[in-house]
This record gives sequence, structure tokens and C-alpha cells, in this order.
Amino acid sequence: MVVRRLRMLLVAYVLGVMTLVLGMALLVFLVTFAGAQTPVVDACMSSALVTVPPAGDITITNAAGGVQVLAANGRRCSALITNTGGVTIRCAPTTFTVTATVGTPVIGGATFQLSSEGRQAWKCISTTGSTTTVAVTEAVQ
Repeated sequence: MVVRRLRMLLVAYVLGVMTLVLGMALLVFLVTFAGAQTPVVDACMSSALVTVPPAGDITITNAAGGVQVLAANGRRCSALITNTGGVTIRCAPTTFTVTATVGTPVIGGATFQLSSEGRQAWKCISTTGSTTTVAVTEAVQ
């Protein structure tokens, strides 16, 4: 009985060591080949921040269709739409019909961050009858 248990423990130990050795070999293999790949440089790693528009904040109303806050720009890496007012707004690409209930909500004082989807034109609308303002900053390559 004791001998049988010792054999089982020895088999389990050997299997564990073999698994560890094979795992380490796989890790070395993956690291070796991953390190040999040609690095890809992201053009957005060297970008400049630009405030849009340079004159200051954009006034957002509840006019049908919304107010465009970003024009389409294929060189834009990211963008920030900051609701500088106290009224909740909704923002969406201009391919959508933004309304008081359709679009991404951005509460007063909050910032909505766009990555590659920020290359599209964007518009925002006030969810109430009050006007508010947004500040837009973009990173372009």
C-alpha cells in the first residue's frame, strides 16, 4: 500500500517536472521568435495636440441633428470632447442621427475620449433645452 502511494507520488512528480520543462521550453521558443519580428512603428506615437477650434469652446444646442464638433481627419490619432458646461450632451459620428436620446452621453464636466473612431466627423446635441459648451482637443500625426 505504501509502495503504491510512493509510486503514484513519483509519477505525479515526474509529470509535474516534465510539464514545467515543456512550459519553459515553449516560453523560450515564443520569446525568441517574438523578439525576431520586425517592430511596427505606430505613426500616432509622434503626434501633436491641437485645440479645436483655436478660438475656444463650441456652443452646443438642442438643434435637430446636433452641432458638429470635429471634422473628419484621417491623420487624427485621438480626440477628447470635454463637456465644459453643466448640461448633459450626447455625441455620435455624423453618420448617425444624434438626438437627446441617441448618442454617447457626456455629463457636465466629463470628458469623452475617442481613439481611432475619432478620425470620423463627430457632432453633439444638448439633451435639454439649455445650451452648453464643449472643448475639443485632438492629437494629430
